Amino acid sequence: MPRLREERVLVAGPAEKYTISQALWDNYEGEYGWHSQLSELAELYHVAHPSDARSILNDEGITKSLVFDKSKLLKHRVEVVWVSPNVWGPGSMYGTVAFVLPISQLEGKHFYWVEPMTVYRPTALRILVSENPKLYESLPVEPLDVEALGAPLYRTDAGTWIRLTKFNYELMFDEDFAWNELSRITFFDHHRKYCNKHGAGNCSIAGSKAREGALIATCHVLALADLEYAKLMLKPGEGSARSKTTWAVLELEKRLESLLSDESESKIDTVSAAAAQVRAALLFLSERHHQSKTTARTLLALTDAEMANRGFRHLVRTVFGKPFSDSIWS
Repeated sequence: MPRLREERVLVAGPAEKYTISQALWDNYEGEYGWHSQLSELAELYHVAHPSDARSILNDEGITKSLVFDKSKLLKHRVEVVWVSPNVWGPGSMYGTVAFVLPISQLEGKHFYWVEPMTVYRPTALRILVSENPKLYESLPVEPLDVEALGAPLYRTDAGTWIRLTKFNYELMFDEDFAWNELSRITFFDHHRKYCNKHGAGNCSIAGSKAREGALIATCHVLALADLEYAKLMLKPGEGSARSKTTWAVLELEKRLESLLSDESESKIDTVSAAAAQVRAALLFLSERHHQSKTTARTLLALTDAEMANRGFRHLVRTVFGKPFSDSIWS
C-alpha cells in the first residue's frame, strides 16, 4: 500500500472526513457495496431530464452550462459539464437519460477541490476537473493530488480510481464532450422526491421510471434517424439500455397506431416515404407538449395505419439495425 506523502498538497482543501486516509486504504480489500467505505469508479454519468437530453441529441454532444446553484463558483460565472460516478437505488435526482463517459476522461487532467454540498443527502463532494494546471489562480479552488492518499479521489498506481462510498460525487468538467466521446447511453429512474434541477416537490417527472427516459430518447433518436446514438443505446454495460429501448420501440408503435384512423386511405405508396412521415410525427411526439399529438396526427394524415406501421418498422430497422429489429419482430 502507498504511504501518505510527508508534504501534503491539500493546503486548504477538504476536511479530514472527506479524504481517503491511509487507514481507510490499508483496510480496503476491493469489496463492493454500501458496506464498504471505499469503492472503484466504473463509469461517469451525465444524467439529464428529457428536455435537456433532447438538446444533447440535437447538438451532438454535451455542452457546458453556468454553475447556477449555491456553489461558491456561482459569482465567477464558471461553465461546466456535470458528471457523477454515483448510481442510486431510490433513483437519480438528475434526470432519467444518462450519457455515459469512460473513466479514461479523468486521465491527464488537473483536479481542484471546490466544496462539500452538505445541504444534499448524502453530501455531494464537488471536484473541478480541467486541463488547466493553474486554475486555482483565478478561482477559489484548491489543487488536489489524486495520486497521493489524502484527497477525496485517489488514482492508484495501477490506474484504478477510488472514491468514498457514502458520499455523492459531482465532478465538474470545464470542457464540452462530443457524441463520439461517449461510451454508451443508458436510463435511470428519477427519484420520487429529490430533483437537482427543479427542487424537491417541483419536478414534473419525479418518480418516473427509467423506461420513460428510454421512450423519449428512442423517440427522438428515431426522429433524427441518428445511427450513432442508436448504437450507443444498444451498447452493453451495467444496467444495459437494450431492454428498455426494446420496450420503448414497442410502446411507440402502439402510440402511433392510436393516432391513425382505420378509415384513412394512404396517399403514400412507398415505405421510405411513410418512414419520413413517421419521423416527422415522432419529432413532435418527443416534445411532449399538449399540442404534440394533434400535430403528429396531422402529419400522419397522408398515410393509413398499415403503411405507417411499415414505415415505422422500416425506420427502426434503418436506425437501430436489422439484428435489433429482427429481435423484436422476428
